[in-house]
Parts: sequence; structure tokens; C-alpha cells
Amino acid sequence: MPQPGLAVAFARPKKGTDHPLSKLHQWYEEVHIPDILATSGINDAYRYENVDPNSEWPLLALYPVADVDFFSTQEFNSIPPLGKHVFPGPITDHIEFQVRQYRLTQVYEPRDIRVFAPVPKQGAPVIATAAVQPKAGGEDDFDTWYRQQHLDMLSMIIPYRAATRYEQIDPANKPRYLTIHEFDSTDIPGEQIRRSSTTEWAKRVLGSVQSMEGYTWKLTRAYGPSTTFKGLKL
Repeated sequence: MPQPGLAVAFARPKKGTDHPLSKLHQWYEEVHIPDILATSGINDAYRYENVDPNSEWPLLALYPVADVDFFSTQEFNSIPPLGKHVFPGPITDHIEFQVRQYRLTQVYEPRDIRVFAPVPKQGAPVIATAAVQPKAGGEDDFDTWYRQQHLDMLSMIIPYRAATRYEQIDPANKPRYLTIHEFDSTDIPGEQIRRSSTTEWAKRVLGSVQSMEGYTWKLTRAYGPSTTFKGLKL
């Protein structure tokens, strides 16, 4: 049975270069996204820019797949790593990437989501990515906390729309777990977000994690036929 998943690519200008972000955007628009969508396994792509201009990773690209087996095909691994007319030579001479491959583990969409957050035609306008490595042996407690408490509390925040959760295909890669929270606005009430992590259960889980990464992103452009970011079902 096909296993839906996601390729996540963080990007930034390589140290020692003076490339503006506009040059990276041009490469994505004119070179990489067309190459990605020309494959048989990726029909949609989503590009985001970090809301924090000083973040270590200014750009994010998301590539949903219907089956994670596509990541191990020659077709996927033959996508040209070239700058073509935008950058001379290999793209890795100019841009630094961090690429992760995930399998989908949960789709969370509150029943009343469209009352508070009507889904636009393409792409979640704002997402927050949370990558977490629980303590050894704490994976089940972490997962149950998300499913039985954390997401329900977040769904009470008005800009909150939905979430998808993922696990790295190679369990040796860390942080192992990723959640993508979808919002309709960058006006996210930070105090309410923090309050969702103050329960005793949350303190137990978060107080013992080995590592945690969090960023907030605004949509640059969505590509392909999907009507929502995730376009994935379990």
C-alpha cells in the first residue's frame, strides 16, 4: 500500500557568496520547480519564506508525494542539481540545502475548521514547522500527547487551521519527528501558543526532549493542482 510522504528542503545562500534571496527565488521559479514537477512522482510544490529575516534558514520548499518509495527511485535522484542559466555550475556551489524525507503519520483537521479558517484555493498562507527529537523511550508519550491533547488545544486558537505530522524515513536521522501547523495569518497569538505547552503533560514531554527546532513561514507560491497544502490522506 502506498505510503504518503514529504520532502522538506531548507535553503540559504552558501557562505562566502553574496547571492541575494531574489536570485534563489529565480532559480526555484525558472529551474528547480519545473524540474521537480516534470517527474512522475511529484505533482505539487510549496515555497515559503521565513518570517524572521535573520533566521539561519530563510527559504523552505515542500514536496508532497503519494508514495515515499519515489524517493529511492533513479528518477527522483536524477533531478538535475544544476544552476543552469541562473547560477554557473552545480547549484551546491551557490546554495546550501538541508533536505529531509518523511512519511506521513497523522492528518489533523478539526471538524469546525472552516468556520474559523476557510481554506484558500492553494496553500496554507502561514505554517509553523516544529521538528522534535524526544528522549530515548519517550516516543510513545510524545505521540500520544500530540494526539490526545496538544493539537486539540492549538485548534482553539482562531488563526489555526490544521496540522500534518511526519516521521523521518530513516529513523537514525534527527530530529526524527516533524509537525507542520497551518495558520491563516501571521498574526499568531504567542501567549495562547505558549499556554498550550504549560499543562503537566506538556511539561513532562517537552522538558525531556533531546532537541527541538521551530520556524514560522509565509507562503511564497504554491504549484500544482492541490487545493490545500497537505494534499495527503492516510
